[in-house]
Amino acid sequence: MQRLSRLTAVAALAFAALLPPAAAAAELRALFSGWSYDFEGTVDDDGARYDINDDLELEPRRRRGFALEIDTPDGGWPDMTLGYTPISAEGEHSEEVTFPLPGTRTILTETDFGIHEVVVRWPLNSGGLRFSVGVAVQQLEGELTIDDSQEAEPRRQRYDETFPLLHAQLRMAGKAFGLSAVAQAVEYDGSRALELRALAEARFLAPLLVQAGWQEKRYEIDLSDYALDARVSGAVLRFGVLYR
Repeated sequence: MQRLSRLTAVAALAFAALLPPAAAAAELRALFSGWSYDFEGTVDDDGARYDINDDLELEPRRRRGFALEIDTPDGGWPDMTLGYTPISAEGEHSEEVTFPLPGTRTILTETDFGIHEVVVRWPLNSGGLRFSVGVAVQQLEGELTIDDSQEAEPRRQRYDETFPLLHAQLRMAGKAFGLSAVAQAVEYDGSRALELRALAEARFLAPLLVQAGWQEKRYEIDLSDYALDARVSGAVLRFGVLYR
């Protein structure tokens, strides 16, 4: 991931240098979102391994978030984003087992996370196609509880972490329509986070703004007695107001 980040930065600088300068105006976007996400991956807690789909059968509960985005004129302050994304789900899985005794194994799962985010990015060029790089700082707070009938006690893993990610955004904003793509990632001490988002937006109803696309978040955590490899992805719809 570090190699990919370096290559992306070099390519971005070269691409930005080829774009012609043009005047830009400030934009403020206040958006509410609905994210139709699904889960994939595995959880390994001190030797007990669970497949998120097959063993936990997680069903999302909370899907609504919000974002406040500010694009500044060229030569002004950096562009900024403030956002909140919930990831919450419950699961219930039952299966017949023969070991250690014949019977029914039940796994009840509950997870509830909130992701608060601040992004500061600097445009590398002017014009209708705007490329920016910067840093995203996230606070990931929540808990994952797995209550397995074959275990003596429920397994609980609490998260309360703040970490930075390298951030890149490519944005084309016209009068009627727009496109944007965001990628951000970090790798530290065997753990990784990767996020991707691509959106198309209708701007001709301004000040109303509608965006639709795809969003994915991937988290890989590797500790001495705990490992998580979780992918959360799906279609996203955002709507709100646009001020220019």
